[in-house]
Amino acid sequence: MYLSSDVSITENLQYLRLGDNNIHTIPSEALRGLHRLRHLDLRANNISYIAEDAFYGFGDTITFLNLQKNDIRSLSGLIFENLNSLETLNLQNNKLTHISEDVMEPILDTLRVVDIMDNPLICNCELQWYKNWLSTLKDKDDEMMQKKRTVCTIQKEHREYSLQNLPLEKLECVIKSYDSVRLSSSNVNRVGILAQTALSICILARMFLA
Repeated sequence: MYLSSDVSITENLQYLRLGDNNIHTIPSEALRGLHRLRHLDLRANNISYIAEDAFYGFGDTITFLNLQKNDIRSLSGLIFENLNSLETLNLQNNKLTHISEDVMEPILDTLRVVDIMDNPLICNCELQWYKNWLSTLKDKDDEMMQKKRTVCTIQKEHREYSLQNLPLEKLECVIKSYDSVRLSSSNVNRVGILAQTALSICILARMFLA
């Protein structure tokens, strides 16, 4: 299904459900004028790609975005940059293997609920942001507790792990050690100083011998 930009939608609309409509792309042009839109439900469609400007012009008021049960395989660039008010994001049951913090960073401060369950996620450092978020959930909330059952796969082990309980070292995060860099620089400086000192000693020795 294609939602034409010619379709007339009242600009005061706050709740829009477009689920189960065989939509292949987010109908950005048709939604541009919805400056009060708060809930956008696009569940159970055939969306596989989200353009970086998909929410431009109407995304800043959206607090709830449901993209579950689509065919989304990757999230790249700044697709969430305009979703300044987003509190709930549902990406459950897609084809996502990676979800980097760089993509999520624009909305992390406002997000209260994010669901990435039932995706073929690969356990790597790109999921550390989600593991950290899971650790902030309150155990008393059953719906939130369900998110803690999100799993990822370590490919070389052919095994699934609960992301909540996965040891951080298994994410294989490469930590940029400033101290190591500083130490290396210090060693270089020391070698340079020693070389200069040795040269000075040689010059002085020649002067005395002469």
